[in-house]
This record gives sequence, structure tokens and C-alpha cells, in this order.
Amino acid sequence: MEHVWDINDVLNDESGVGLWLKALFGYNSNPSLLEVIAYPLYLVVAFFYFVALRPIAPQAPVRRSQPSPAQTQLVPREAEQPIVD
Repeated sequence: MEHVWDINDVLNDESGVGLWLKALFGYNSNPSLLEVIAYPLYLVVAFFYFVALRPIAPQAPVRRSQPSPAQTQLVPREAEQPIVD
């Protein structure tokens, strides 16, 4: 397939930063028309699935900071024991 553009003079994919980008992201300094169309299309579809179709987290129930008096139960206090050394 024919190449759409050639930017080897600016950022060559065979050395330096271009080689690093090629290893991590599949960078190509002279992409074909298929790559120019397919990569942005893939990013749009992946972004749509990531953002639009993610599950919605259920909301946590609202909790009161202190229980109401009807919910509080008092426990009888034990007699204090003297401290023995």
C-alpha cells in the first residue's frame, strides 16, 4: 500500500524517540492510508466503550452520624473493681 506521508526527516522510527514510540505505541513515520484511517477509528470506538458503556456504581446508603434514641440500648455498668497491686 502507498504511504500517505513520510516524516522520517522529523521523527525517524528507526532511532531515538521514534524507536521508543514505535515500541510502545506502534508509531510509524510513513503510515499507509489504512493505518491513518484505522488507528483513529479504533481510538474512537475504544473511548466510546470505555466511557459510555462502563457500569454505573451503586450509590452507598446515607448513614446518620448518630443513632436515634430509640435505637440506643443502655447496658448496665459493672461495679468498679478496686485496683490491687
